[in-house]
Amino acid sequence: TTTSTTTLEPCLGYWSEWSNRNTPNITARGDHESPENLCRSTDTFNNIHCEAVKKPNRPISETTDRVTCDSQGLKCTPPPSDISPMCLDYRIRVCCVIVSTTTPTSTITPTTTSTTTPTTTSTST
Repeated sequence: TTTSTTTLEPCLGYWSEWSNRNTPNITARGDHESPENLCRSTDTFNNIHCEAVKKPNRPISETTDRVTCDSQGLKCTPPPSDISPMCLDYRIRVCCVIVSTTTPTSTITPTTTSTTTPTTTSTST
């Protein structure tokens, strides 16, 4: 028995949680998973990892499904119904890259206030 695992490029950020928003069924036989909103709103992603839910850590190429996994997400085109009733269920995660944000610096101008204290003089007679 040969066991192969998926080799991923190192993630130079942080991996998102796994996302599995769509599950194939008899009427919607394909599967699609979008990478949208998997990272924090200020971050972007540069790598995607796709796998079949029931075959974790295995390359999707080991399935009999017609699957694409790229920057647009995952798409499984349903097989002809005489081969399989539907696609496997897939999930994705992405490598989120922290986008550095520069905080504008504010300039503080010191304010000088002058105070005049009135003086009184008294005269003695």
